[in-house]
Amino acid sequence: MNNADQSSQIPPQDHLGDGDAQKHCPRLSERLALRPKEAAEALGVVERTVRKWMRDDALPYRRLDGVVLIPRRALEQWLEEQIHEDIKTDDLAAQILDDL
Repeated sequence: MNNADQSSQIPPQDHLGDGDAQKHCPRLSERLALRPKEAAEALGVVERTVRKWMRDDALPYRRLDGVVLIPRRALEQWLEEQIHEDIKTDDLAAQILDDL
């Protein structure tokens, strides 16, 4: 079996960290919580933005034994709320402009 055949049989893994921890962690899509860097990758933003949202915009997170975790469901719910808030703001702005 050549290298190309072997690599096609190995399931892809998300980058979760260093060393043996990566071998024992579930795939990123199966995890219940993400670290800020992982959440940033999932959202397509830089980690600094996620940490700003944690600080300023009440992005839900927990610090457990020094590890910052963002629960996946809470992240999805927070994102939906942000989208709905933007839509409501856009609708209000359109209504104000219509009334002018």
